[in-house]
Amino acid sequence: MSGRRPVVAISGRRENASWGLWDRRDTALLSWDYVHAVQHAGADVAILPPGGHSGQLTRFDGLIIAGGADVGSRRYGEPPHPEADPAPSIQDDLEFTLLAEALARGLPVLGICRGMQILTIASGGTLIQHLPDQLDAAQHLEADGDFGYHPVSITAGSRLSSIYGSGPSIVRTMHHQAAATTGSLLVTARADDGTIEAVEDPARAFVVGVQWHPEVDNDEELFRQFVIHAASTHSSDSVALSPLNELA
Repeated sequence: MSGRRPVVAISGRRENASWGLWDRRDTALLSWDYVHAVQHAGADVAILPPGGHSGQLTRFDGLIIAGGADVGSRRYGEPPHPEADPAPSIQDDLEFTLLAEALARGLPVLGICRGMQILTIASGGTLIQHLPDQLDAAQHLEADGDFGYHPVSITAGSRLSSIYGSGPSIVRTMHHQAAATTGSLLVTARADDGTIEAVEDPARAFVVGVQWHPEVDNDEELFRQFVIHAASTHSSDSVALSPLNELA
């Protein structure tokens, strides 16, 4: 059988958007940064917006749950905070359903920002709904309309430490919520103020959540390792990984 590139599903949003001649059209939306990061790591991309059906992942080799608005607090049994900005419930429905299917099929999963929070809640954890209530959260928030920067410390021996090393790493960030408890997941990175910045499922080959935005920094090795695991999920297929610089 001829080789093929692995195909990664990424959760998209349904939004009104304007471009070219089109004004406020109903649109399936995803930041290009995610698409480029996955393509550059050697995989093809499928965007899955809300409104699909169960069994959507049967054709795909991995799942990325992208960043976005806040997860509805009813998912972890709390009333909403006044500063919460919840996504439509159909977005939550989509991503919890996709995650459950990915885990059932043994697919690699990468949760980014909101996606890490979906992983956390699905694993029995809870969220801090508004970080500024508990600490000086300036380093976690946007800076002049763009992503901020701050250091994280990664746990030695974790999957992330095999990618980043165990010393401090500088990450791009924009979030006002974070994990409070992580259920069955291991905490594998923290900010210098103690905020949980990454989680992993120790029972699975690659189920990782990061609170930061690796797609913005073109964090090649994290996406490369994710794609390597995606390529291994279908042993009956010959999956070809492209060189990192092929799509640069």
